[in-house]
Amino acid sequence: MEASSTYVVNAVSIWEIGWKIHRGKLVLPMSVGAYVGHLLETERVEIHPTELEIWLQSIELDWHHKDPADRIIVATANVLGCPLVTSDGRIREFYSLAIW
Repeated sequence: MEASSTYVVNAVSIWEIGWKIHRGKLVLPMSVGAYVGHLLETERVEIHPTELEIWLQSIELDWHHKDPADRIIVATANVLGCPLVTSDGRIREFYSLAIW
């Protein structure tokens, strides 16, 4: 990405991080609220709401993947036409602009 690019975090990703912390599957050195505060203060990082167009596209994805958060994340990247940074192999196999 160019230096002037904006990096987008879908709001559902924040929910997913919080849920993983709650279930003991992820540890952060700060609260989710503090993490979000850091994101909001970071230049060129934008937290994107899950708009109706994204919800609808997540339903229409020709992808046999049941995790609704992953479907929203992929639909967001697709609607915005941007790369998606993920270590998730299932997402990388499906979404051609996925990187890691």
